[in-house]
Amino acid sequence: MKRTLLIILGVVAVLAIGAYIFLRTTLKTTKKSSPEQTITYKENGAAVSVFYCRPSKKGREIFGSLVPYGQWWRTGANEPTTIETSKDLNFNGQTLKAGKYHLVTIPDAKEWMIVFNKEIPFWGTEYDPTNDVLRVKAPVQNAPDAMELFTIAFQKAGDQDAIAFQWDQTKVALPFAVQ
Repeated sequence: MKRTLLIILGVVAVLAIGAYIFLRTTLKTTKKSSPEQTITYKENGAAVSVFYCRPSKKGREIFGSLVPYGQWWRTGANEPTTIETSKDLNFNGQTLKAGKYHLVTIPDAKEWMIVFNKEIPFWGTEYDPTNDVLRVKAPVQNAPDAMELFTIAFQKAGDQDAIAFQWDQTKVALPFAVQ
């Protein structure tokens, strides 16, 4: 009985170690293809950070194909994209309260719906719209040069600060103001 228990514990330990090594190797390989990026904005008394992973174009048609129109997208690769803000932000007259959120988008050819959601599971493969805290539309612009890696950046949109999303020849800028 004791010997059987030891064998079972040994097998469980070997399987657990094997699963751990497999997951770590898979995660490391995946991150090579879509590296992690954190961008920050520190102005007007606010600290805003966005964490995401950057998939590559690799010769593929992106929007309307790899990322279908009219369907939610985790807005990057690997785990969900997150945004954290120390102050309330105003997007097109709507307020996003200070806090940490997951960011998903619903791309379309002419405009994107940018969604701030309070709960996206670990790997970002499920989305529940009942957890949305804010939805904001932003127009699509044609970028003059193709962007190989998906990129999120803080930039100016006219005289306002904006969160810009760019991949391939698509660019979307969402202006915001610190409240």
